Amino acid sequence: MQPVIRLVEPERRNGMSDCPARGIRILMGAEPSDNRRLRKNETTRNGRIMKNQILGLLIGAILGSVAGFAAGIFVFPFLFPPPALDEVVSDVGNRTRVASGTFIHADPSDPIHYGSGGVTLYEDLVHLEQDFEVGPGPKYHLYLVPDAEVTLDTRVEETMFVDLGRLKAFAGGQNYPIPKGTDLTDYKSIVVWCEHFNVLISTARLKPLGQAR
Repeated sequence: MQPVIRLVEPERRNGMSDCPARGIRILMGAEPSDNRRLRKNETTRNGRIMKNQILGLLIGAILGSVAGFAAGIFVFPFLFPPPALDEVVSDVGNRTRVASGTFIHADPSDPIHYGSGGVTLYEDLVHLEQDFEVGPGPKYHLYLVPDAEVTLDTRVEETMFVDLGRLKAFAGGQNYPIPKGTDLTDYKSIVVWCEHFNVLISTARLKPLGQAR
């Protein structure tokens, strides 16, 4: 609390003042109302600034966490890819090959999402050959698709596809059982599809074989 300075007349004794000049008395009293209002407004303004700063920090932390999580999902498969597989088809002499195909680079302008290698379709099994390879990414799935020509414009997720499961590895021989009751004549292509971003990674058009291996 600041002191209030007031000018007062000196006391007079016997008709004479104690000093020739006007007296000055310093009183410790309440602040004027204008000063109190100024202090209150300043306190309120500082409180609002601090509240906005805290809110800004919280929003920044949330957005940073979300962006970091999304970046982690994308980068993780590149930094820690699963090892290439070497699965083979058992009893291959007693199985009937239905179709085969070759994966292609669906979008040549995209150096990250590519695909190559062979695929063989049996009556109850899809086998990715040893030379199979796709560019790493999150949540890849293998689909049987009814369309013969699958391009970047094909709405794969809206077709009557059969999900054979999540891709086990980005390279090497792999086996995927075909669900019972699936009519293979209804499916003309097999694709690697990124479910996380709804992006076509690679596609292979299936060519009927109709002969025993």
